[in-house]
Amino acid sequence: MVRQGNGVCLLQAQIAANDTKFELQASQVNGTSPTNGLAFENAPFGFGDIITCTSGGNTDSATITDVAIANNRYSYTINAAFGNIKAAGSEVFIAEGNVNANIQLKDVSLSCAKVSPPANWIDRTLQMISSPQGYNFDIDSVLNTPVSKTAGENQIVCYIPTIASRAKSVLCVPINAAGVNTFTNDFTDSTYDNIRADSYSFFYESQQHPSEEVDLVRYNGNKLQAEHLYELEKSLSTQYEVKRLDYVIPQVANRSRQYFAIGRQLTPVGSMNLNNRDMQFRMKCIPNQTLQNQTIFNFYIHAVRRVKVDLSGVRVVM
Repeated sequence: MVRQGNGVCLLQAQIAANDTKFELQASQVNGTSPTNGLAFENAPFGFGDIITCTSGGNTDSATITDVAIANNRYSYTINAAFGNIKAAGSEVFIAEGNVNANIQLKDVSLSCAKVSPPANWIDRTLQMISSPQGYNFDIDSVLNTPVSKTAGENQIVCYIPTIASRAKSVLCVPINAAGVNTFTNDFTDSTYDNIRADSYSFFYESQQHPSEEVDLVRYNGNKLQAEHLYELEKSLSTQYEVKRLDYVIPQVANRSRQYFAIGRQLTPVGSMNLNNRDMQFRMKCIPNQTLQNQTIFNFYIHAVRRVKVDLSGVRVVM
């Protein structure tokens, strides 16, 4: 149960079964003495609250329709009689399921911290910008390369064109082409059942990565293969610190189909140059089965870009 205020609210006097008014004991009002804080804003109950009173083994509830101050006590009117006699000193409270909470925000303001870099750092930065080398810093980026495959194919080969020279991982999200109508669907509505996947592998300059194909067939009708999840975790960890994969592959069957993804970490340290290089994704369907629908394989390439600032302006180096 939930009790309003800092103290317990008790009935001042007995309430008959047909009474619709009651008072609270002054010494118990909001945990304060009757001469302190006895005002409407401090009332333990307010208009519209559903209060509960238990006495003699009977529990009854009613809705407050009026609040007043009488005899230096809070006086309440309820919409209907409790229906049972309530003895003096009985507790009055709001049950947990009937809490009517109102929150008001006043004079809301936004405080922003002002950062003032040291003068010597500013001087060094301006010197680098003025020099032929310029001021350089790296940023993480994600490049998207979609590849469309028609229904009926069972040996999927996707060439991944990209100009990323410092790539770290690739994330493949297959989606049903018929459902591509919003930007959000590209990320949330991936497909598993329609691709009838058996295994996959990536190829870099005609070399298979990893060295063996990775299984994609579910091993008990519900859960995905552990090897596939391990490869996915490695690819995500190059950009994010991944503790759990629930948000990518939830354990509920239908949601794991919706968030299906295939990942490949290109290198555990450093990066890999994909600019003008041969990068392929190959997937085999289950024997005697094919893609059920036209499918777009969305490849998201996590790469490091360098931003250069000099007297000529700002440039991004792939």
